[in-house]
Amino acid sequence: RALPHRCYQPTTSPLLSTSQRRVRTCLSMMIRSSSRSTRAALLRLRSRSVDGLSHHGGWISSPLKNRTFASSSTGTKSAAATIRLYRILLKKVNLLPESSTFLLQPVFTDSSAGLEARVFPAANNTTVSTWYNRVLHQDVWNHVSSEGAADFSVWTNRDEVRKAVRGSFRSQSTTPRPMVELHREAIDAVKNVSAQAELVRNMSVSEENGIKISATSLFFGPVSAQPRDGYSLRFGYRIRIQNVSSEEDDYVQLLGRTWNIQEVPDNHDEPAPDPIVVDAPTTGAVGHQPVLAPGHVFEYVSQCDLKAIQGKMKGAMHFARVDKSTPSVKPGSREGVPPDATSPDYDQSKLFSVPVAEFTLEVPTGGI
Repeated sequence: RALPHRCYQPTTSPLLSTSQRRVRTCLSMMIRSSSRSTRAALLRLRSRSVDGLSHHGGWISSPLKNRTFASSSTGTKSAAATIRLYRILLKKVNLLPESSTFLLQPVFTDSSAGLEARVFPAANNTTVSTWYNRVLHQDVWNHVSSEGAADFSVWTNRDEVRKAVRGSFRSQSTTPRPMVELHREAIDAVKNVSAQAELVRNMSVSEENGIKISATSLFFGPVSAQPRDGYSLRFGYRIRIQNVSSEEDDYVQLLGRTWNIQEVPDNHDEPAPDPIVVDAPTTGAVGHQPVLAPGHVFEYVSQCDLKAIQGKMKGAMHFARVDKSTPSVKPGSREGVPPDATSPDYDQSKLFSVPVAEFTLEVPTGGI
């Protein structure tokens, strides 16, 4: 009915740290000194319950509190699940470029299009570990505003991401939080790293005249159209414009943009359709003409629809160098209108354009 007294030390704790080998030894001693009927029951107990304990360590209920054995198989399964999640996550990290530097950023959705436009100072001292903990483990977009928002992106490389993942798993291994909660975070991390791989794969970066522009895209899904036209595929794209000038007074205002969107036919034997051209050099972007101080970023999300599963997009952003007292405005706004940089009388030497390098619009494998 209970283990021999010499097999354990009674304590106030309902659990006893032990090992499979010690439990089997105790039961063997009991089997040798038991009657034939009791011996059969103990043999069944040893084969059914004790063999399920971990070979490296486990726990059993104290006979003073509970007379039934409890297996550590749950802990073993949790550890195995943790290892599997860790390996899956590292496999997803390996989808990132090996040799180049890329931008890690929060994932965006179709609900962000046209609404997620903000100006903020670039974070130059954000580490990958900080980014990993802030972005992968919480929805940061619920906690930012269009004014005074923080930068939740970081330029890095694959080795640094791998180090951040390893460091996170090591630190979480000693946390008192429930294992189920940690596994849920790891699953979310796998999803987010997969999305990062898609963002980086579709990304382009260009830099001229003290302006750095990164552009990337995500597939949002099919959208309904007129029955005769079938359905279209919607892609979202994020544009990040950063004033990287080293001059303190080098303020620039975004005036507008130009886009050339080209569909790639599913059948390569078919001729490519005419590109979609957006020529809006003086109407801002998603309703904004922001002024960027050195070290500041303007970021926005927009979208476009294609018939093909793949396309490509390139263009240019048009700027004017302005005085630092110039406020950011929305086109058509009557409040805080700056000197009209779009007027023909404006000093043309202050106007310039920065190309947006070609980036991909593509449905990922299994995306539809």
